[in-house]
Amino acid sequence: MTLHSPRLEAEQASHSPMANVSVRALRSIASSNRARVALICFPCAGASASFYDPWRHHWGETEDVYAVQLPGREDRFGEQRFACPGALAETVALEIADRLPDLPLVVFGHSFGALVAFETALALLRLEHTGPHHILVSSRIAPHLPFNSGLQATFDDNRMIRGLSDMEFEPRALLGNADLLRMFLPVLRSDLILNDGSTRGPAQPLSCPVTIIAGTVDRLAPPHLMQGWRHHTVGKF
Repeated sequence: MTLHSPRLEAEQASHSPMANVSVRALRSIASSNRARVALICFPCAGASASFYDPWRHHWGETEDVYAVQLPGREDRFGEQRFACPGALAETVALEIADRLPDLPLVVFGHSFGALVAFETALALLRLEHTGPHHILVSSRIAPHLPFNSGLQATFDDNRMIRGLSDMEFEPRALLGNADLLRMFLPVLRSDLILNDGSTRGPAQPLSCPVTIIAGTVDRLAPPHLMQGWRHHTVGKF
Protein backbone atom coordinates (compact mmCIF):
# COMPACT_ATOMS: atom_id res chain seq x y z
CA MET A 1 0.00 0.00 0.00
CA THR A 2 1.34 3.44 -0.92
CA LEU A 3 0.63 6.16 1.61
CA HIS A 4 0.05 9.72 0.38
CA SER A 5 -0.10 13.02 2.22
CA PRO A 6 -1.68 15.86 0.21
CA ARG A 7 0.02 18.38 2.51
CA LEU A 8 3.43 16.80 2.06
CA GLU A 9 3.00 16.35 -1.68
CA ALA A 10 2.01 20.01 -2.13
CA GLU A 11 5.07 21.14 -0.23
CA GLN A 12 7.34 18.81 -2.18
CA ALA A 13 5.99 20.15 -5.46
CA SER A 14 7.24 23.68 -4.73
CA HIS A 15 10.20 23.22 -2.38
CA SER A 16 13.36 21.22 -1.99
CA PRO A 17 12.93 17.96 -0.02
CA MET A 18 14.18 19.41 3.26
CA ALA A 19 12.22 22.66 3.02
CA ASN A 20 9.08 21.04 4.39
CA VAL A 21 10.77 20.40 7.75
CA SER A 22 10.55 23.78 9.53
CA VAL A 23 12.40 22.47 12.56
CA ARG A 24 14.49 19.38 12.12
CA ALA A 25 13.28 16.21 13.78
CA LEU A 26 16.58 14.48 14.61
CA ARG A 27 18.05 15.51 17.98
CA SER A 28 21.53 14.32 18.86
CA ILE A 29 21.72 12.22 22.03
CA ALA A 30 25.32 11.06 21.60
CA SER A 31 27.88 11.50 18.85
CA SER A 32 31.35 10.31 18.01
CA ASN A 33 33.72 11.00 15.14
CA ARG A 34 34.40 7.26 15.19
CA ALA A 35 30.76 6.25 14.88
CA ARG A 36 30.08 3.16 12.77
CA VAL A 37 26.30 3.16 13.14
CA ALA A 38 23.47 5.67 13.68
CA LEU A 39 20.71 4.71 16.12
CA ILE A 40 17.44 6.60 15.71
CA CYS A 41 14.94 6.42 18.59
CA PHE A 42 11.21 7.13 18.28
CA PRO A 43 9.28 8.00 21.47
CA CYS A 44 5.93 6.70 22.69
CA ALA A 45 2.57 8.46 22.29
CA GLY A 46 2.50 11.96 23.71
CA ALA A 47 6.24 11.97 24.37
CA SER A 48 8.98 14.17 22.93
CA ALA A 49 12.61 13.63 22.02
CA SER A 50 13.54 14.37 25.66
CA PHE A 51 11.97 11.00 26.53
CA TYR A 52 15.40 9.61 25.64
CA ASP A 53 17.49 12.17 27.56
CA PRO A 54 18.33 9.61 30.30
CA TRP A 55 20.16 7.58 27.62
CA ARG A 56 22.69 10.33 26.90
CA HIS A 57 25.52 8.91 28.98
CA HIS A 58 25.19 5.23 28.13
CA TRP A 59 26.92 5.02 24.76
CA GLY A 60 30.37 4.19 23.54
CA GLU A 61 32.42 5.68 20.72
CA THR A 62 30.94 3.66 17.87
CA GLU A 63 27.39 5.09 17.80
CA ASP A 64 25.72 8.30 16.81
CA VAL A 65 22.39 8.36 18.63
CA TYR A 66 19.40 10.52 17.72
CA ALA A 67 15.96 10.98 19.24
CA VAL A 68 13.10 12.02 16.98
CA GLN A 69 11.15 15.17 17.80
CA LEU A 70 7.72 14.82 16.21
CA PRO A 71 5.51 17.84 15.36
CA GLY A 72 3.35 19.37 18.09
CA ARG A 73 5.75 19.06 21.02
CA GLU A 74 8.46 21.12 22.71
CA ASP A 75 10.16 23.38 20.13
CA ARG A 76 7.86 21.99 17.41
CA PHE A 77 4.76 22.82 19.45
CA GLY A 78 3.23 25.13 16.86
CA GLU A 79 3.59 22.71 13.94
CA GLN A 80 0.63 20.88 12.50
CA ARG A 81 0.33 17.27 13.60
CA PHE A 82 -0.22 14.60 10.94
CA ALA A 83 -3.35 12.54 10.40
CA CYS A 84 -1.54 9.54 8.89
CA PRO A 85 1.50 7.70 10.28
CA GLY A 86 2.87 7.15 6.78
CA ALA A 87 2.88 10.89 5.99
CA LEU A 88 4.52 11.64 9.33
CA ALA A 89 7.17 9.02 8.62
CA GLU A 90 7.89 10.51 5.18
CA THR A 91 9.08 13.79 6.71
CA VAL A 92 11.41 11.93 9.09
CA ALA A 93 12.70 9.72 6.26
CA LEU A 94 13.48 12.76 4.11
CA GLU A 95 15.60 14.21 6.89
CA ILE A 96 17.39 10.93 7.57
CA ALA A 97 18.23 10.53 3.89
CA ASP A 98 19.52 14.11 3.78
CA ARG A 99 21.53 14.14 7.02
CA LEU A 100 22.66 10.53 7.36
CA PRO A 101 23.36 9.24 3.86
CA ASP A 102 26.35 7.05 4.77
CA LEU A 103 26.15 5.51 8.26
CA PRO A 104 24.29 2.20 8.63
CA LEU A 105 21.00 2.83 10.42
CA VAL A 106 19.37 1.09 13.35
CA VAL A 107 15.90 2.30 14.32
CA PHE A 108 14.21 1.75 17.66
CA GLY A 109 10.63 2.59 18.55
CA HIS A 110 8.79 2.23 21.83
CA SER A 111 5.01 1.71 21.74
CA PHE A 112 3.58 4.29 19.28
CA GLY A 113 7.18 4.99 18.31
CA ALA A 114 7.50 1.42 17.00
CA LEU A 115 4.74 2.12 14.48
CA VAL A 116 6.40 5.36 13.31
CA ALA A 117 9.82 3.67 13.17
CA PHE A 118 8.40 0.91 10.95
CA GLU A 119 6.65 3.41 8.66
CA THR A 120 9.88 5.41 8.46
CA ALA A 121 11.76 2.31 7.35
CA LEU A 122 9.24 1.80 4.54
CA ALA A 123 9.43 5.48 3.58
CA LEU A 124 13.23 5.27 3.32
CA LEU A 125 12.89 2.40 0.89
CA ARG A 126 10.43 4.41 -1.21
CA LEU A 127 13.12 7.10 -1.36
CA GLU A 128 15.51 4.44 -2.73
CA HIS A 129 17.57 4.70 0.45
CA THR A 130 19.16 1.47 1.64
CA GLY A 131 16.88 1.59 4.68
CA PRO A 132 17.72 0.45 8.19
CA HIS A 133 20.12 -2.39 8.85
CA HIS A 134 18.11 -3.40 11.92
CA ILE A 135 14.77 -2.50 13.53
CA LEU A 136 14.02 -2.87 17.23
CA VAL A 137 10.44 -2.51 18.49
CA SER A 138 9.07 -2.61 22.01
CA SER A 139 5.59 -2.61 23.55
CA ARG A 140 3.66 -2.41 20.26
CA ILE A 141 2.07 -5.31 18.44
CA ALA A 142 2.62 -5.64 14.69
CA PRO A 143 0.92 -2.99 12.53
CA HIS A 144 -1.34 -5.45 10.72
CA LEU A 145 -3.04 -6.43 14.00
CA PRO A 146 -5.88 -4.40 15.57
CA PHE A 147 -4.54 -2.43 18.51
CA ASN A 148 -6.35 -0.74 21.38
CA SER A 149 -4.32 1.02 24.05
CA GLY A 150 -7.28 1.29 26.41
CA LEU A 151 -7.25 5.06 26.00
CA GLN A 152 -9.50 6.75 23.46
CA ALA A 153 -8.93 10.12 21.82
CA THR A 154 -12.59 10.92 22.53
CA PHE A 155 -12.16 10.63 26.31
CA ASP A 156 -12.71 13.86 28.21
CA ASP A 157 -9.79 15.18 30.23
CA ASN A 158 -10.84 13.60 33.53
CA ARG A 159 -11.36 10.17 32.00
CA MET A 160 -8.07 10.42 30.12
CA ILE A 161 -6.21 11.32 33.31
CA ARG A 162 -7.83 8.42 35.18
CA GLY A 163 -6.83 6.07 32.39
CA LEU A 164 -3.24 7.29 32.44
CA SER A 165 -3.13 6.91 36.21
CA ASP A 166 -4.48 3.35 35.97
CA MET A 167 -1.69 2.58 33.50
CA GLU A 168 0.88 3.87 36.04
CA PHE A 169 1.83 6.68 33.67
CA GLU A 170 5.16 8.39 34.30
CA PRO A 171 5.95 11.13 35.20
CA ARG A 172 2.96 11.09 37.54
CA ALA A 173 3.57 14.73 38.50
CA LEU A 174 2.41 15.75 35.03
CA LEU A 175 -1.10 14.47 35.76
CA GLY A 176 -1.50 17.07 38.49
CA ASN A 177 -0.17 20.01 36.51
CA ALA A 178 -3.01 21.75 34.66
CA ASP A 179 -0.71 23.90 32.51
CA LEU A 180 1.32 20.94 31.28
CA LEU A 181 -1.81 18.87 30.69
CA ARG A 182 -3.21 21.58 28.40
CA MET A 183 -0.17 21.06 26.17
CA PHE A 184 0.18 17.30 26.61
CA LEU A 185 -3.36 15.97 26.14
CA PRO A 186 -3.95 17.30 22.58
CA VAL A 187 -0.66 15.72 21.46
CA LEU A 188 -1.56 12.44 23.17
CA ARG A 189 -5.00 12.40 21.55
CA SER A 190 -3.50 12.97 18.12
CA ASP A 191 -1.01 10.14 18.63
CA LEU A 192 -3.75 7.82 19.91
CA ILE A 193 -5.73 8.35 16.71
CA LEU A 194 -2.67 7.35 14.66
CA ASN A 195 -1.73 4.47 16.93
CA ASP A 196 -5.11 2.85 17.51
CA GLY A 197 -6.54 3.51 14.07
CA SER A 198 -3.62 2.23 12.04
CA THR A 199 -4.12 -1.32 10.82
CA ARG A 200 -2.31 -2.14 7.60
CA GLY A 201 -1.83 -5.43 5.89
CA PRO A 202 1.79 -6.52 5.65
CA ALA A 203 3.63 -4.38 3.11
CA GLN A 204 6.45 -5.72 1.03
CA PRO A 205 8.48 -7.32 3.84
CA LEU A 206 11.65 -5.62 4.94
CA SER A 207 14.91 -7.44 4.41
CA CYS A 208 16.60 -6.31 7.62
CA PRO A 209 16.43 -8.15 10.96
CA VAL A 210 13.62 -7.20 13.35
CA THR A 211 14.10 -7.60 17.09
CA ILE A 212 11.13 -7.41 19.46
CA ILE A 213 11.36 -6.38 23.10
CA ALA A 214 8.35 -7.69 24.99
CA GLY A 215 7.41 -7.61 28.66
CA THR A 216 5.80 -10.71 30.10
CA VAL A 217 3.29 -8.57 32.05
CA ASP A 218 2.60 -6.11 29.23
CA ARG A 219 -1.14 -6.54 28.69
CA LEU A 220 -1.21 -4.37 25.55
CA ALA A 221 1.69 -6.03 23.73
CA PRO A 222 2.31 -9.47 25.27
CA PRO A 223 5.08 -11.64 23.78
CA HIS A 224 2.72 -13.89 21.80
CA LEU A 225 1.18 -10.91 19.98
CA MET A 226 4.57 -9.28 19.42
CA GLN A 227 5.43 -12.35 17.35
CA GLY A 228 3.31 -10.87 14.57
CA TRP A 229 6.25 -8.66 13.60
CA ARG A 230 7.84 -11.71 11.94
CA HIS A 231 5.46 -11.16 9.00
CA HIS A 232 7.11 -7.82 8.23
CA THR A 233 10.61 -9.05 7.46
CA VAL A 234 12.31 -11.76 5.45
CA GLY A 235 15.40 -11.15 7.54
CA LYS A 236 16.31 -12.56 10.91
CA PHE A 237 13.62 -12.37 13.58
